[in-house]
Amino acid sequence: MLEELVEGIAYYFIVVVTSSALYTYFLFRASKVLEEGFPSVFIRLALGLFVYTAIHSSLGLLSRYSEFLYSCMPDVVLYTLAILVLALVAGIILGSRAVCGALSVLGSSITRKLLGVLSEGEVEGHRFWLCSRCPIGVFTSFTGSEVYVHTRLAEVLSREELKSALLREAFRREDRFLSIVDAASTLSWCLAVILFALLSACLPGLHAGAYLNAAAATVAASTVGWIREHAADLRCAELSNPEHLLSAVAKAYRVALEESRSAVEKHVENVEAVYSNTVHCFKVNIERALGEYFANLVIPSLVLHVRRDPPPVVRAVAMCGKHKYL
Repeated sequence: MLEELVEGIAYYFIVVVTSSALYTYFLFRASKVLEEGFPSVFIRLALGLFVYTAIHSSLGLLSRYSEFLYSCMPDVVLYTLAILVLALVAGIILGSRAVCGALSVLGSSITRKLLGVLSEGEVEGHRFWLCSRCPIGVFTSFTGSEVYVHTRLAEVLSREELKSALLREAFRREDRFLSIVDAASTLSWCLAVILFALLSACLPGLHAGAYLNAAAATVAASTVGWIREHAADLRCAELSNPEHLLSAVAKAYRVALEESRSAVEKHVENVEAVYSNTVHCFKVNIERALGEYFANLVIPSLVLHVRRDPPPVVRAVAMCGKHKYL
């Protein structure tokens, strides 16, 4: 037990340090989007290796407990199904982008019914569905065939802001490499969390190694997801007015806070810097960006919560690295 705990702590620490270094390097290179293409070959190789390590760790842990889990059949199957159903229900209720996006595998009609789709819209060739039970924001289905916009957000966005948000989703879908890496990291996280849940259900006790492996997988999945979102932001900012995209991001964040009854007032201060009628980029040091990284990604990883979107302040840091509106 002690050996497993030490291994788990060491692995989690290595993942946190690696992801922090990779993310910091990413922010420093964000301004090179035109000069060398983005993300760079180094970033792509690093992300691929990072995700491979996370998958390898989860598979190694699964192999260690494979005989025990096999001996617990069919309970393992029933527990797994129960976990997936609970995750699906919780994801829809809490507005998880990953869960709601994955609903597309059930078919368009079922997805639209579960997300409370009200009507279809279009802005300069970009089609979308307005929904009342989807996450507050703009997101694309797992299959990439449909884009959903929450009705509350659609009410506050201008036409140009909505166009920028939809254009950004189009760029997000086009990057096949980041899509595959993001999907792989998410599946690795699912495997790690389900394994920890199964061990806790079938073998009562503290499974520190499995828990820390799941926490590390959470950091990996969130980091890859953030970099993918940044890459889409940067491509969109290069071809359209970045102020419209920044304003749309800030408004989505603010609406989400207003919708949440438990939102703490001080959190609203985080978005005031980029939330205004005319958005201006501003100088923010890397130290603050890393502070947001730890507060919104690394710390929540300890409760196995994957955050798909970077905070608006950090998104502004990346975009303003290229566009100086001071």
